[in-house]
This record gives sequence, C-alpha cells and structure tokens, in this order.
Amino acid sequence: MKETKYKAFKTEEDKQFSVGFLLKSLTFILISVVVVFAAFYYYSFIPNPLTAVFIARRIDVEASWSGVRGYLFESLQPGMTREEVYEVYNSIGKWEIHYEGMTKRRFENSEEIVSAYNEEIWFTERSRFMALFRWNLYFDEDGILLEASPRYS
Repeated sequence: MKETKYKAFKTEEDKQFSVGFLLKSLTFILISVVVVFAAFYYYSFIPNPLTAVFIARRIDVEASWSGVRGYLFESLQPGMTREEVYEVYNSIGKWEIHYEGMTKRRFENSEEIVSAYNEEIWFTERSRFMALFRWNLYFDEDGILLEASPRYS
C-alpha cells in the first residue's frame, strides 16, 4: 500500500479523541432535539397541571382541572349579579370578554323566549383557556345571571 503524505490524525490518541468528541456531540444534539420536541408537545397541547394546583389551593377545591371546573359549575348560579359572577372568574385568573351582545333565547326553566345580554368569557392564560374552555353568560336587563354554560368548541 502506498502511504499518503497527508494524515487526518497524527497519532492513535488523536483519532480516539476525535471519535469520542464526535459521539458526545451527536449525543448532546440528539438529546437537545428530543427535549425541545417534548417540551413543545407538553406545553402546546396539555394544560399545565401545576396551574390547576395553584388555583385549587386559592379556591379550596380538589387540586385538578376537574376540581376547578366543578367550582365554576357550582359557583355560577342563576340569580347572581354581574359583579358576583366577575368575582368568581377573578378568583381563577385573568379573563376577557370576547363577545358582548343581545340575544333571544329559551332558558332551562322557561317556556318562553327571553331577550338576554350575552357575554362570552375567555381566560387569557393558555392553560386556563385550554382546561376551562370559553363560557357564555346570559344576563337580564338588570344584570342578573340567567345562565352560565361552557362552550367546548
């Protein structure tokens, strides 16, 4: 065999160091990519359970999203004033009204169609929005809650 005048590695130790460095670098890159994708998946599609724990401690319910949802279902009762309804939402976190307007609707305990003021409430923080959905609130002309219902779509 003919010996070339250029060698990539001067000694066997240099060769082992380069191969080891290359393997460690590829391993680090692979692990980094997996961590980034796992974090993206976790934070994009799943409401953060720690947020539910913090909210649940504040409102004294089971430390889960279902406990917080149950609190909303139990707390939002017909006959509450608009201010009382807003206090319930404030106890959970920041929220916004995304729709306001008059509507005509038949409510659970009524045979007739009634005019009502509709507000659609969204929580502004992503985990709260994903776990608690949007809520439609219907008030009469005096600001008394007629119905509160989640909107799942």
